[in-house]
Amino acid sequence: MEQTNKVPRGLILAVCILFSLIHRLLIADRLGPTTFWRPVSSTEFSSVPPVFPLNAEGCFFNNGEYVGYLSSAGKVEWYERFSGYISGTEKEVIISDSANRKIKQLQTGGVIDYEWPSPVFVSGNWKISPMESYLGLQILDDKGTMLWSRTRSSPLTCFSQSADLLAAGDASGLVEIYDRQGKVVSSFRPGGSRYEVIYQVALSPSGRRVLVLSGLEPKRLVILEKGLEDYKPIQHERVEDNRRFSTELRWLDEEHYLFSDRDGQRFQVRRVLSEWSIVKEAMGDVAHAELLGDVPEILLALYHQGRLTWHIFTQQGLSRVLIPSPTQLPWGARFGDRFFFIRDGALKVFERSLR
Repeated sequence: MEQTNKVPRGLILAVCILFSLIHRLLIADRLGPTTFWRPVSSTEFSSVPPVFPLNAEGCFFNNGEYVGYLSSAGKVEWYERFSGYISGTEKEVIISDSANRKIKQLQTGGVIDYEWPSPVFVSGNWKISPMESYLGLQILDDKGTMLWSRTRSSPLTCFSQSADLLAAGDASGLVEIYDRQGKVVSSFRPGGSRYEVIYQVALSPSGRRVLVLSGLEPKRLVILEKGLEDYKPIQHERVEDNRRFSTELRWLDEEHYLFSDRDGQRFQVRRVLSEWSIVKEAMGDVAHAELLGDVPEILLALYHQGRLTWHIFTQQGLSRVLIPSPTQLPWGARFGDRFFFIRDGALKVFERSLR
């Protein structure tokens, strides 16, 4: 009688059921429902003339030489090509044509043109124009009028802003913090030496705390907090990083901050004066980062070699979701449970789902 090596179908079914139960008990219950983002539409568009005023609920975006405006409903209300250096936020964009001393400011209410000899950078509500050789800065209003200026003895290396404060670090290890009128409200050298370059500075949303990355190798990350009279250091640590100016450093809220070290191959989210952290080994530049939920998880978008990937990481560093996205993706925005991606003149929409 001929023998067969076929596995009974009942046994295969039993193994599958057992695996599903083990996955549910050991993995799914620990991580919760799997979140994924499915493509729901793709709409091509070219030049879109603006109709002012633009929708108040939305954001500006930059796609190469193009600037556009996307409403929260997913409609591209403006898409136009510009020449010059582009700087901006979700609320406004400035195009600097330094060769012709022309500045074009794009806002939801309309376009403002004025003359200015050097590039203008937008940082929150501040419009900053560096002086020659970065030996100082000038603050402009919406009409291109200089409000105030400050000179520095060493070239500026970084800026950061909160609602009412602007911090600027330079190559001699000095950090100065200015108020809206240009008054120096604080001045300090976190490393105590004029030979320590300030690589990154980050003000918390309220301006109560400031992160400073300085030093040579290894670099030093210092957290200072505003006291009764001045900012005082409350925490410091060494940071493993071989790059000079590309280390990621930002606040997610008043208590949590993100930074990258190990030459940009590790990202960490920390809580001030706490052992709590989320640590993830990954490669890329941070395109987006935010905390989710009452028990913090981090939504992190990493851009590396032309590819943008979205992840949600738990406190244990476990990747809870990998959001698929097209390659060569220059821009994306999130409104609620939808992600909008601009790629090759098309608007691609991804929708959040659970399974």
